[in-house]
Amino acid sequence: MAMMVSQGNIDRAGPTAAAFARAIGEEHTLGLQTDDLNRTDPAFTSFLADRRSEPWTRVFLWDRLCDAAWTPTPGMPIPFFPGEESFSYGGAYNRLLMLAVVAEADLLIRVDAGASPHPDFPACLAAHQQYLDDYAVVSGRYDQRLALRDDFLPEADRAAFHSLIQNHVGIDPCNQLTAGACFALRVAAGPPAIAFPGFIPVYASDDGFYQLIAANTLVNRDLIVGRNAPGQPLPVAEYLVRLACAAALTHIHRRANLRPQFIPCLDEVVTAGKSLLNQLHGAFPHPLDAFQRDQTEDQLHHRAAGLIAGYENYIPLLSHWPDICGRVQQIRPSLLRASQLR
Repeated sequence: MAMMVSQGNIDRAGPTAAAFARAIGEEHTLGLQTDDLNRTDPAFTSFLADRRSEPWTRVFLWDRLCDAAWTPTPGMPIPFFPGEESFSYGGAYNRLLMLAVVAEADLLIRVDAGASPHPDFPACLAAHQQYLDDYAVVSGRYDQRLALRDDFLPEADRAAFHSLIQNHVGIDPCNQLTAGACFALRVAAGPPAIAFPGFIPVYASDDGFYQLIAANTLVNRDLIVGRNAPGQPLPVAEYLVRLACAAALTHIHRRANLRPQFIPCLDEVVTAGKSLLNQLHGAFPHPLDAFQRDQTEDQLHHRAAGLIAGYENYIPLLSHWPDICGRVQQIRPSLLRASQLR
């Protein structure tokens, strides 16, 4: 079982890890990934110590020390873009996949900080895992919210908002693979998520995007994970940029379909993202009129080159994923064992 931990969610990550440990920990390894916490930080040291008191069989950690120890093969695609100013959901998730390789885990099952298991969770999880015999990627669903954030709109507007997002992003928000709701796949087979250089978080790029690139995915509606709030608070303007980036990424994929020679130019990618922003402001002027469209469009333009670079890197990453899995063991496992930290 895997989870991303950060400065923004560490207070919720502890109770989440404890709750899932009580539900299923005796048979599972816990994998943790962080890109902004240091092993010497008192809060993180305390967080790791609490995990050692829980019934996980083992606890592994990927942090900046692991980033520094990972040396990609020259000329090979990279699973994540390192650096303090670089973050993408997919890059963070790929670190968890690589950590699972070190832990010799067959399956990776992800939950997010703030989630909780329902009472029948162990039995539902066992059935959930069996779906991977027939599907490459599966996830459950949240009980009280969608993966898409829609609480900045009046309830009466949300169905139209969902439809607009589906048209531009190609993902049905009401039937979306959801990273924090036991998103699961076979580690060696992947596929990995799409990562981007720089600070480029893109809505659904670590979960829903799989529904565009993989034919055999499943949202298992029988596995329910408790969740009633987003993982981290976001200004609405920033979330709009992330939605626009998702629309731009979908446009890239629809045009290229994993063929590098058909990747569209920067202006076309920006235009696809702007189209979503324009329709959002047109359809919901009252709640969105406070957010300057010029500022969100500037951010979209700033991030668009990274979207293209990430997609260009992703095409060979898919085919070279087994090679990357084979090289992860170059990082000494002792670097990754949170249970050995003192």
